[in-house]
Order: sequence, then C-alpha cells, then structure tokens
Amino acid sequence: MKKVICLCALSVICTVLFFVAVKHIPYMSARLFDVPSRYWLHRVNSPERFNEAIQFFTGVELDIIYHEKEKKFENSHDPEDLSQYDLEETLKMYSNQEMSIGIWFDFKNLTEDNAEDSMNVLDDLLKKYGISKQNCIVESKNWQNLGVFKNGGYRTSYYVTFISDDHDGPNAKDRQRISDIAHSGNVSFVSFGCEVYDFISTIEFPEYVKLLT
Repeated sequence: MKKVICLCALSVICTVLFFVAVKHIPYMSARLFDVPSRYWLHRVNSPERFNEAIQFFTGVELDIIYHEKEKKFENSHDPEDLSQYDLEETLKMYSNQEMSIGIWFDFKNLTEDNAEDSMNVLDDLLKKYGISKQNCIVESKNWQNLGVFKNGGYRTSYYVTFISDDHDGPNAKDRQRISDIAHSGNVSFVSFGCEVYDFISTIEFPEYVKLLT
C-alpha cells in the first residue's frame, strides 16, 4: 500500500483538549503534541496562520490564484482581495523560521495561457525567500499544464476529478483516465478527497507516483 501524505484540520477532540489545556496560554507558547510528519495543515491562507502552523506541522497547503495583469498570486481559496491576501506576504514568514517545511500549492486557476508566466513568478518568489522547489508541490485539476511546472523542476500533483455521475460514483472509465494521467509524465502525485481512497487504491500507478489526500 502506498504511503499517503494527508492534509488535516484540527479535529474536534484536539480542539477541545487544546482549549481545556491551554486556556490561558498563548497558542504558540507550548507544543502539546507532535503531529506526524506526513500530516500537513490544510488551507493556510494568511501569514498569521502560516506562522502558527510551522510550530506544529512539517508541511502546509496554500490555496493560490494567479492574477495575470498584476503578475502576482493571491493566497486564498476564492478570489477576494489581492492586496490583502498577497502570497508574498505569507512566504515572507518562511525566511523568518529555521526549519524547511513543505509547501503544497493548490493552484486554483492554472490554464494553458498562464502556465509559463505563473511558473516564472513563483520561481522568483521562491528564490527571493530561500524556498527550494523540491520542498514544494504544485497541485491542479489541469494536469495537462502541470507539465510546465514538472519540467521546471517542481513536484506536481493532479487533483482527481470524475467523469461519472456523482450518484453512481467513480467507474471503470474514471479508473482508466486517472491511470493514464498518472502515466502522462506530468505529475509526481495524485491527490484526492479521503472519501474516495478505496476507489483510488484500486488503480495501478507508476512506482514514482505517490498519493496525497
């Protein structure tokens, strides 16, 4: 069975324990437990959340949206405010800490038209803040244009979508399609919601393609 890197939110139990145990202690003042290294924090979309996450996690997921006119990335799940959610402000936090954590970029609007340009902008940001491409994963539903990032030295992940009806669930056509994408050479990982893991685990992947959820 392939080793899976997981995105996690704090569970209800951990949240309750946290507030009971540290009601009067600042969030960043004590590390109450060690989070397994393969668990990364989901939706880290602000410098403040990034700064908190690096106290506990070895990796974080950042939602990013590319603005072609400004040649900048917005660090948010949906388009909101580039000036308020500038990715650069989040990445600045990276250079202020000693450990090299992993960054999983969930690229929301990757297209054929913006692939080259956005990669160059991301290249410049990573170089500016001393972040290695090999510590990064670029994820998108647009697997065809992930090849630009893969060829540019990034690890890439195809986020699984299904062609079958939601009520019927994934089928043989989905299985073949996902397998073909995994063998395309454009992706290093295949990522998906944990609820479809049983189905995903029935697909034969190349040895070099790992699973993320």
